Amino acid sequence: MESIKNNKGHKRFACLMGALLLLIMVRYAFQIDIPRILFLVIIGMIAIFGDRNEIVASFLCFIPMHESIDFYYAIVICCAIYIFKYYKSLSFGWNLVLVLIIAIWELLHCFLTSFDVVIYLSYIVPFVLLAIIMASDLKNLDYAFVVRSFAYCVAAITLILIVRVVYFADFNFVVAFAKLQRLGSDYHSSIGEVAIQGGQINPNSLGIIAVLASTGLMQLRSLKVGKKSDMVLMCIILAVSALSASRTYLACLAMMVVLFVFSEKGGLVNKLRMLGLLTAAIGVATAAMAIFFPDTFEYFVGRFNVEDITTGRDDLMTAYHQFIVNNPKILLFGVGLQDFGNRLIYHFNVAVNAPHNSLQEIIVAWGIPGLLLFLGLFLSMFQVASAKNKNIRLINWIPLIIILFKSVAGQMLTSGYTMVALTFAYLSLCQNFFSVNKSSL
Repeated sequence: MESIKNNKGHKRFACLMGALLLLIMVRYAFQIDIPRILFLVIIGMIAIFGDRNEIVASFLCFIPMHESIDFYYAIVICCAIYIFKYYKSLSFGWNLVLVLIIAIWELLHCFLTSFDVVIYLSYIVPFVLLAIIMASDLKNLDYAFVVRSFAYCVAAITLILIVRVVYFADFNFVVAFAKLQRLGSDYHSSIGEVAIQGGQINPNSLGIIAVLASTGLMQLRSLKVGKKSDMVLMCIILAVSALSASRTYLACLAMMVVLFVFSEKGGLVNKLRMLGLLTAAIGVATAAMAIFFPDTFEYFVGRFNVEDITTGRDDLMTAYHQFIVNNPKILLFGVGLQDFGNRLIYHFNVAVNAPHNSLQEIIVAWGIPGLLLFLGLFLSMFQVASAKNKNIRLINWIPLIIILFKSVAGQMLTSGYTMVALTFAYLSLCQNFFSVNKSSL
């Protein structure tokens, strides 16, 4: 892959994306009922007036916004405009055939229960997005711009969540931060219920998204386009996201550190230097959290002093294991994705929650054939990426490894933002992090 150019333009993109984030804050933090359709209008303008880099960056920016905007409509709009603008450069292979098979396989399950075409399409859209990006000529993609756009949007969304908490505490910062335990969870003010629902992010999801954004920023060092501001941005993201008090976040962060240390070029000295850099960044983030949010910090530490640190996930995995092995129809066909969680909980009475393990989730939804289709998708990602980048190393795999790692105790197939994050994982595989780049730090 050609070396990545550091494009310093994108002023229109920055203004439109900033306007979108500002309106999200006005609607969800200050509870002013701005029509959500306005969000889609701005997203459409970003895609219409934007170049390839900006549209691809938008897809990643939607990840932290997935609870604030009409997530799937936004992706469909940008996909449609992207195809219209760049159809001549698209080259689909068997990855498109694989996506079509996945779409047909899910459609076959519609006879098992009532069918909702919108729900059906919402599960297929992330696969279509991945197929489009895989079919694209990305040799001139500005990966640094894409990653930084993603990271700045993550930082902005975390800021909006904090502003929301402060607003519901009647701008009493002491009360707001004293009551704050898990940033991203629903929050009620002392004067009444939330009038405009939405805009919140599951605390575990917030933590995972923050780690993915930090991963991208760290990768820029290897591309020789890293900046000191990237490390500042990463510290801010990690510090604020730690307010989610998510143990999954901490596990993914630890995994990120280990992977970057082992992927660092050079000998032991370089690896220790990388370990020191990451330890310093995490230390700064931890100190900031302890100083500015002591109650939340104490609560986070206390979450590890419990009898069952898995919060029932081991029992959940056992219940779904029994459900799978005792039902050949589930093993070979699955139940489909229509009303997935409610059917498992209330119709099949498997457990009190949907599967919190991606392997079980895929099998329960689509059976063994569905699992094979997923494995084929990952193989396709690697095959297409390796044709564009002959120098795939451990550092390229880090986003995908973190996604798979988090999915061991979470969802993948039924998690829209996780499926879209696979696009980020594919982009990472396409980057030659070991090429000579003349850009300065």
